[in-house]
Amino acid sequence: MAFILGFDIGNSNTIMGIYSKEGVSPERSFRFRTEKDVTLESLYSTISSFIASFENDVKKEILIEGIALSSVVPEVNSKYSDIAITFYDLLPLEINAKVKLGLIIHYDNYEELGVDRLVNAVAALNEYKKDCIIVDIGTACTFCVLHGDGVFDGGLIAPGIGITIDALADKASQLPRVDFERPDSLVAHNTIDAIKSGFFYGWLSMVEGVIDRIEKQYNKEFLLLLTGGFSEVIGKNLKRKNVIDPFLTMKGIKYIYDLNH
Repeated sequence: MAFILGFDIGNSNTIMGIYSKEGVSPERSFRFRTEKDVTLESLYSTISSFIASFENDVKKEILIEGIALSSVVPEVNSKYSDIAITFYDLLPLEINAKVKLGLIIHYDNYEELGVDRLVNAVAALNEYKKDCIIVDIGTACTFCVLHGDGVFDGGLIAPGIGITIDALADKASQLPRVDFERPDSLVAHNTIDAIKSGFFYGWLSMVEGVIDRIEKQYNKEFLLLLTGGFSEVIGKNLKRKNVIDPFLTMKGIKYIYDLNH
């Protein structure tokens, strides 16, 4: 059976997915820590173990006939390329603004534009076919404006939830690290809940406020599309209607692979 391997390589974590030739959502996925200094042997062991596990479940030998990667960590890209060439005899599709995307991009310098933002936009265009504001809540939090006619019109970048929680704990001796979750009350009566409330309601307010400002600038309503590690927590507590698509980036990788093959 022939399958495609896709990699969403983020600053904190990497998601690896295996796709059928016909589908755009991965048949199976696996998340692991992104390590800039990972050895080729260790990375190949992770990949091959994932494929072996999938083979064991489907009871058939798996043939990898294509590999694509969306990466915001250029330090590791050559290792994925080496694995593709050495172990699978394949040239991987390294997604960037120069490959076929099916988008019109309004951005001053394409080379500064994060690949993950482009991949999300391609998935959103193909999946939803509407004017969208795409909010990806990961190591960074990005807001991207996508018009239904395929125009990517830029956006905003803010610090991510996880790194800001870590930064506060690292820089303030008396403030502990907390989980990002809804506290029992907006106005807290102990330090841990006070920090939780500040992060939780602060982030809700930021997302709602930015969306409101974008819609006022364009004078129209957008579909609010959320993805990334904290998307479900945020999405379930927003005042306005939204769509949570945790596999948006992985879908985009497959759409772009298909478009370029």
